[in-house]
Amino acid sequence: MGSLIGHAENKEQEFDELVKIVVAEFNKGSLTELQLRQAMKKSFMLGHSAGHSRGELYLKKRLSELGGIDQ
Repeated sequence: MGSLIGHAENKEQEFDELVKIVVAEFNKGSLTELQLRQAMKKSFMLGHSAGHSRGELYLKKRLSELGGIDQ
């Protein structure tokens, strides 16, 4: 489970860093529409990946609590 936690935390950190960079560049007016779209798509995928890891952690925890299943 530790690797899932690490994966989720890494993706969340990458997401936060990307958002900060994109907002700063957007405020400077130095992003093209294409670059903005690409950044938005990348940020979505980072959040999506982190969410899957968190969901898998939750499922494993609940299964373990309910039936003594340790996966």
